[in-house]
Amino acid sequence: DDDDDVTGDDDDDDDDVTGDDDDVADPVCGNGIHEAGEECDHGFLNADNAACTSRCTINVCGDAMVGPDEECDDGNSVDTDACTNACKVPVCGDGEVDPAEECDDGNADNTDACTTDCTLAYCGDGFVQLGEECDDGTANADDRACTSACREAYCGDRLVHAGVEACDDGNLDDTDGCTRSCRIPSCGDGVVEGLEECDDGNADDTDACTNACTLADCGDGIVQADEECDNGSSNADDAVCTSACEDAFCGDGLVLAGDEECDDGNGDDGDACLGTCRSATCGDGIVQVGVEGCDDANANNNDACTNACADAICGDGIVWSGVEACDDGNGVDSDGCNVDCVISGTELWTHSRNGDDDLRDYAAAVALDPSGNVLAAGRTIDGGLENIWVAKFSAAGQLLWERVVNSGFNDNAFAIASDAAGNVFVGGEVRTASQGADIWVRKYSPSANVIWTATVDGPGSSTDRVNGIAVDSADEVIVTGQTWTPGHGTDIWVRKYDADGDPVWTDEINGADSSHDVGYAVAVAADDDAVVAGSTWVSGESTDVWVRRYDAAGLEIWTQTFSGAGHSIDEAFAVTTDANDDIYVAGRSWEGTGSYEVWVRKYDDAGVVLWTQTHGGEDLSTDAARGVAVDPRNREVMVVGEVWEVDQGLNVALLRYDSDGTQLSSAILASATSENDFAKSVAIAADGSVIVGGQMWDEATTGDAWLRVVAP
Repeated sequence: DDDDDVTGDDDDDDDDVTGDDDDVADPVCGNGIHEAGEECDHGFLNADNAACTSRCTINVCGDAMVGPDEECDDGNSVDTDACTNACKVPVCGDGEVDPAEECDDGNADNTDACTTDCTLAYCGDGFVQLGEECDDGTANADDRACTSACREAYCGDRLVHAGVEACDDGNLDDTDGCTRSCRIPSCGDGVVEGLEECDDGNADDTDACTNACTLADCGDGIVQADEECDNGSSNADDAVCTSACEDAFCGDGLVLAGDEECDDGNGDDGDACLGTCRSATCGDGIVQVGVEGCDDANANNNDACTNACADAICGDGIVWSGVEACDDGNGVDSDGCNVDCVISGTELWTHSRNGDDDLRDYAAAVALDPSGNVLAAGRTIDGGLENIWVAKFSAAGQLLWERVVNSGFNDNAFAIASDAAGNVFVGGEVRTASQGADIWVRKYSPSANVIWTATVDGPGSSTDRVNGIAVDSADEVIVTGQTWTPGHGTDIWVRKYDADGDPVWTDEINGADSSHDVGYAVAVAADDDAVVAGSTWVSGESTDVWVRRYDAAGLEIWTQTFSGAGHSIDEAFAVTTDANDDIYVAGRSWEGTGSYEVWVRKYDDAGVVLWTQTHGGEDLSTDAARGVAVDPRNREVMVVGEVWEVDQGLNVALLRYDSDGTQLSSAILASATSENDFAKSVAIAADGSVIVGGQMWDEATTGDAWLRVVAP
């Protein structure tokens, strides 16, 4: 049933509690009937402290009546007075901040911001809250274990912890009167503090820390364990106790005043200071390394160690007995004593070859290959015939190979040269039964294998030969000699062959008298020009020296001639060039009184005469220059040939000139018989050694092919 229907009549309106629609009675509170306008009505149970109040309203919190479930009810909405809005009497811990409370977080945690007695947490409340390291309550103090700031006391917090710290200045400076360990420094306490350098806490003055708390130091006058001595301020590197507090001794590298002359600390007797701490001197028998080359402790200046304690060497101006022939110390060759301390002209080695015939062997030409080997060509008699002879020697004179060439008749070689690869070119003549002598040119490999051979039979089929040969930078070969032409006699003949032996160009010169014109020698000048020297017949009784320069294509650049006194026989037998492209020609000239002289002339590259020199023997004679060479070291000129000496006959002559034409030396080489000795050719090695080829008579009065190498 509806609570509003208290009559039990369903047809009556709820407002009609009497059954009379027009007359509705007011509700009666307390009658136990829940009537319109009442929230409740429990009859006699209604009460202001009951669930239904005496006014038939439901007892609720806030109605100013304390209901059954309420501790209080002050009828207001103030939650912080003596009765909360939940009708509870406020208590600490209920989560509500009451007037008497500073806080109320409703928990029993004394370590948060609100304590269990509802007071705000603070340093000194005896509880360690968040952010506090400690809290001893009223016992907190800045000289206690827990400071007034609720911080645990520590050394460095600027607060002196009573009974624990002697001081606390809050810094790490041990030199300001309070150490970083919060102690007042004192020497001997075992702690390095304040102005102390060390503090080992003991009374040992000889260890690393003195009793004054200073680091032990060499020079403090106290001998520590690692010191040999310590004389304090008297320590010095020249004293008995060094500045390193070590006892002075020979070999410590320090010179002890009054006792040692030197001390280099190495114990080496080979330097300026001996192992006895005495200064090294020349003559003490000990070689001072870097200063002395030797020290034999004697006064002999001519042995292997000079009196200046220097190793004897060529060039020191002192003749080393048994080793040097001379030593003028001036570094000049050709002055009598050469730079290698050999007397000028001293024989280095000699080679002789004697064929079957006792008279007719000779070396007509010598040359050098790029390795410094000596090349020789000439004639040897074997089997009764003249044979071409070609040989190669080492620089020391060892025969490396030789070749003998014969056509079946008399053959001769007159010229030899080498190219940059060491190939050997030989020129001369070979004969046939019907045609006389033919021009002959042969190329050998460095090991003497024949590469090619060229022969030329002149138009007259008579005496055709090669007298001179040279090789240019392209390994092309220029030869000169003579060919016989009917009606002309002999003509000067010049030809260039390529490296394969094919002719490149040829020139023939017939002199003014069409008689006897000969090319004797050829040399290569700058730009591979060729300079040819010989003679040309100019009248019925005379010949002139003839010199011509060709360009590489065989075109004449210039020609020079020389005629001696009167109707004379003037001939050029040799030619060479130097590094300046100057040209040297040597031969013989009629001097006008019945004899020939050695004749030497120097031209510049344009053919201008620079100087002329002559040299005569002792008597009216047939003197002649047969070979000429330039020393590559100094451009000095060596001329060889023969001169007549009274009671000796012909002798080999060696004449040396400087580049200005001044004669520097002359030497005569003669065999035991001095019958008919002559030089045909000369070459100069890179070290200045002179190689001479020719003929020398032996004791059996026979002429041998002869090679000699002499010192400059």
